[in-house]
Amino acid sequence: MILNAGQDVCQIDLRIEAMEFGCLDNGQDIGDALTALIRACKKPVLSANAERAHRPFGNVVVDFDTPIVDVNAQCRPSRQGISHCFSQLLFLRQSRKCLLDPDLQVSQNGTSVLLSQCLTLGGRHAANAIFDTVASYRDTFKLFLRFAHGKTGKAPSSLMLEDFDAELVIAFLDDLTAERRAGTTTYNLRLTAIRAFFRFLAFEEPAFSHQIQRVLAIPGKIGTKREVQFLVRDEIKALLAAPDRRLWIGRRDHCILLTAIQTGMRLSELVGLDRGAVTLDAGAHIRCFGKGRKERVTPLTKILSSALKKWLDEPRPAQSDILFPTVHGSRMSPDAVQYLLAKYVKQAAQQCPSLRAKRISPHVLRHSAAMELLDAGVDSTVISLWLGHESTRSTQAYLHAHLAIKEAALAKVSPLNEQPFRRFKANDKLLSFLDAL
Repeated sequence: MILNAGQDVCQIDLRIEAMEFGCLDNGQDIGDALTALIRACKKPVLSANAERAHRPFGNVVVDFDTPIVDVNAQCRPSRQGISHCFSQLLFLRQSRKCLLDPDLQVSQNGTSVLLSQCLTLGGRHAANAIFDTVASYRDTFKLFLRFAHGKTGKAPSSLMLEDFDAELVIAFLDDLTAERRAGTTTYNLRLTAIRAFFRFLAFEEPAFSHQIQRVLAIPGKIGTKREVQFLVRDEIKALLAAPDRRLWIGRRDHCILLTAIQTGMRLSELVGLDRGAVTLDAGAHIRCFGKGRKERVTPLTKILSSALKKWLDEPRPAQSDILFPTVHGSRMSPDAVQYLLAKYVKQAAQQCPSLRAKRISPHVLRHSAAMELLDAGVDSTVISLWLGHESTRSTQAYLHAHLAIKEAALAKVSPLNEQPFRRFKANDKLLSFLDAL
């Protein structure tokens, strides 16, 4: 049996394959078979500075700029088929023995493979992972591994599960607050990533259940909940009038702001739109994939439908299919949208001074869309569906922020008639006798 370039090694019997290479005896196990195949077909080249923008978390970079594992590493062109074999090598374990590199043996209960397996598979296929979630977990564990290295003196790839106890996690969270001045939201975000890893360990390493439960019992912080910020009608008009629509960029920016305000899309949904997501026929609507990869269809108002129709007739840079591209035809980044919003808020504040007192982000435009619907008398459950909320509880914040609803409730209450306070006086003889005692 010959191993051809591009062949899927993991779909055939690895033991027979290694024997065909003449580098495996019948008595050796599957781990030895994998090792033999890797060495026979030459080691894949690991990329320490792999680009992360268009792939899930496949590279955990530690303090020494050394990749713990890169499951998406590209092999030499003559041996492309072994790349898939090397990826599977990380997750096929016999007697808790795994290989990060054909020449590197990982001891039992090593955290490198477990962390890699959690972030790439998480008990499921990597395709089910949301990129933003995986990127958040990546950043958390880069910080955590550096902190653990400083505390234990061990290299991140040499850390064992015994090192990851509740005391280390608590010390890491306290360090975030003291040294990095992390707020409550960041604190809870880092703790969420660590909890996800230890929930994964509960299935993979049940022998450490006591240690895992202690980590999972670490409570999060309760922060101050502020009322949501939103724009009133005059502020919205001033913001939409700020872009210079004589220019192509001004027309694009006006359309972006109008779409965000009237559909209530998240920033990630807005920059991810393509031209095919817009339908301008009868029942005009726009289709997007929101949080949790849930598809959502939002109807368009006549004003927005007319604006999008004119925008779609504009010349496209580099024949891009992106709905709101850059001048080079590429997709806009979230930072670019935040920059242009800040620019137009500053311009609009000259006409509407109340904007200066508000901290406006793209998410504030989403809040403004919800408040406009609430002002129009739309039920909160419909608003929850419109915004793509998982639960109607997320919509309750808009009810708290809507002062007119509270004022309308107060108007229904009858005013209290003020009467002078009178002390009770007993008129019964027995009670009078008792009072006199």
